[in-house]
Amino acid sequence: MTPIQHIQLHKDEFTKSELIIMDYILSNLHDISSYPISTIAEKCKVSKSALLRFCQKCGFQGYSEFKYEVSRYLQSIIHITEGEIAKTQTIVDLYTEQMNKLPHLLSTQFLDQFSQLMIDARKIKIFGVHETGLSAQYFSYRLASLGIDSEPVFDSGIFTEKATMSTDKDLNVFLSLSAETTVIKDSIHYAKESQSHTVLITQNDHYRNKNKIDLAFILPAFQLDKKNIFVDSQALVFLTIDLIINNLASHLREQDSHKI
Repeated sequence: MTPIQHIQLHKDEFTKSELIIMDYILSNLHDISSYPISTIAEKCKVSKSALLRFCQKCGFQGYSEFKYEVSRYLQSIIHITEGEIAKTQTIVDLYTEQMNKLPHLLSTQFLDQFSQLMIDARKIKIFGVHETGLSAQYFSYRLASLGIDSEPVFDSGIFTEKATMSTDKDLNVFLSLSAETTVIKDSIHYAKESQSHTVLITQNDHYRNKNKIDLAFILPAFQLDKKNIFVDSQALVFLTIDLIINNLASHLREQDSHKI
């Protein structure tokens, strides 16, 4: 997830001075990568402590980490002109680039631990809201193809109830690109209180409540100027699910071979 996306995630939490900082940063990204905290604070007409709190509210340890992430973002950003958008290949290349990262990001340790959690679980609930609600249903469908029953939960009105009803033998899987949706955060809290196992798949590498998540996978994020283009990260979620399912299938075959 880009630093811009992190800022936008927390926009509703900002104070008036933090909104001034946000407006300046979004309009002057290159300044952030070039100047120290004292200079940026002066340009925003706020104190250094106010700028530091802004960075921390966005999920960064401090200004130095925020500055580093902005610099990395500026180096990796892909600028797409209006003429290039007409080229279907450009869109395909953008998806292909991110999808090719998945096999390298999905560690064997994560896949094996996740597979074992699913095999051992008494009940599996898969939570997804809005777009990830479709992903939750797809995940449940793919598990059914392996003979594993699960419940996709995509009605946000019953999220916390479903999480609260869990037990220490259950597994709750949360699909949320931002991991900042209130209903997702609340459900993770109640799932952990019920002592159930929790897995999070997100694009937010600075997600909160890390102590309440047993296992997490951070999806790659598109880093581009999207003024003239629309891409949807759900394709990455679907592919990630398929990679998880294939690893799980291998574990199930291995277990069956030991029973013979």
